[in-house]
Amino acid sequence: RVTHAFEDMPELPECEAARVLVESHCRGLTIKEVISVETGGGPRDGKFDDLVFADQVDSSFVRSSLVGRKLNQVKRKGKHVWWEFDG
Repeated sequence: RVTHAFEDMPELPECEAARVLVESHCRGLTIKEVISVETGGGPRDGKFDDLVFADQVDSSFVRSSLVGRKLNQVKRKGKHVWWEFDG
């Protein structure tokens, strides 16, 4: 059997189901703890993706940016899902 990396890519119904699940269970809740570890492997192992994070970011920055924030909305456009917080 030949496998391709794109076989694991979620389809639109799966993205919407994930969005609804997170929104229905987490909307309005406040983040109490964050564990952020980049484990991509290879030459970027331990480094956060500069396409996702604008500057040199480490796990303490991610943690301090999210702890205490309340989840307001979970949105989706196509296969992109994002969370919007207060503040």
